[in-house]
Amino acid sequence: HKRNGRLAAGIVFTDGKSVLLLKRNEKQGTWSIPGGRADKNETPLEAAKRESKEECGSCEGERFDHFFRKYPNQYYHTFMFAVKSPFQVKISDEHSDHKWVPINDVADMKLHPKFRECWNAIKESIKKRYPKRVSFIDWVVINKS
Repeated sequence: HKRNGRLAAGIVFTDGKSVLLLKRNEKQGTWSIPGGRADKNETPLEAAKRESKEECGSCEGERFDHFFRKYPNQYYHTFMFAVKSPFQVKISDEHSDHKWVPINDVADMKLHPKFRECWNAIKESIKKRYPKRVSFIDWVVINKS
């Protein structure tokens, strides 16, 4: 396959409590999402789905958001997919490990620098999709004040 070196895309899979991260097979061993470069004539979403199938064995979920970043030599699209629950992952040879990481623990991981740059926006998108539900007891206490 001839690659489109300027366009890349990936998918953040989340159930609202955790996100799927893959550990890259590189010296640094950084964590990131499934994704990679688009093939020639592939749309960003097609590339993200193909890369996800190749790297973690799935592209299930409901798309709920999309981010775009332009770097000096690359355009990167990040798609947000909601899943009902963490799914079984079958990683490719490109990765050495995978984890469903609790949202609040992601920033503590050794993240790929470009993923780290985007993490706060991704976290906010997840919070909007999965707003914190307040129990009835908490609601009563909040509204008594």
